[in-house]
Amino acid sequence: PLLGVFQLSMILSSLTTQNLNLQKACRVNMALDEATCGALRGNRNGTFYRDEEIGAQQLVAGMMVWQNVIQNAVPCALVVFIGSWSDRHCRRKPFMLMPILGELVRNVGLIVCVFYFYELPMEVAGLVESVPSSVTGSLPVLFLAVFAYVGDISTVENRTLRVGFVTLFSSISVPIGAALSGILFREYGFYGVYIISTVLYLITFVYGIIVISDVKPAIDENGDKPVVVTKQTGKSSSLCNIVEFFDLIHVKKAIWVTFKQGDDNRRTNIILLMVIVVILLGPLSG
Repeated sequence: PLLGVFQLSMILSSLTTQNLNLQKACRVNMALDEATCGALRGNRNGTFYRDEEIGAQQLVAGMMVWQNVIQNAVPCALVVFIGSWSDRHCRRKPFMLMPILGELVRNVGLIVCVFYFYELPMEVAGLVESVPSSVTGSLPVLFLAVFAYVGDISTVENRTLRVGFVTLFSSISVPIGAALSGILFREYGFYGVYIISTVLYLITFVYGIIVISDVKPAIDENGDKPVVVTKQTGKSSSLCNIVEFFDLIHVKKAIWVTFKQGDDNRRTNIILLMVIVVILLGPLSG
């Protein structure tokens, strides 16, 4: 449920933000009149304002170039470190909640951009749309945490079934969100969609805090909980935790474990699966 509602809310706000960027490009960056931009918003008399529409779309397309870099590069880098740290400490819950916080900040920022519509240009809305969600991992980190958590709480017998349900919730949320986005935007405008999206994020956040619990990691022979130990003092410290989180040695070990030789052509199968994912999802994202 957490992943499904999160993705539903994300689709709702993302499609509305496309309209916001187009309107800001038209009204603020290009300083066109109400009649022109209103026609573009409602797709009315589009043939009479073809040049203006192309100009606004080109501005948005140019912004999307650097947006895509931020939205994809940062989460991909985070996934490598978060995945390694999460496996070592058996902590999944924080990384399910972290992307939700990022999306909440994003929505609040977009509401501010709507409130100060003519004072803030399209590029500011683009930064607000990209930065909070990317630095908190967005969907890549959430997918990682959710599937790892499902693996932790599942047995060999029911693991495939549970993963299937997760995929089902994730899949059906996309068309539902896309269908509702246009209707809600037409009825309630920017504020209505962003407020509804924010409420959905809050519901998922509360659900994650109350319902989801990390599987306790194994304790050592002395019955002590595992701690991060510094080389100098032998004591746990916040600085050491941060250094350990970004330690490239753990990333190298994770990559080695993933691609090490195994029975039944394990490494070859993993590489082929990765290639298939790129081939299938690449054209959809491009």
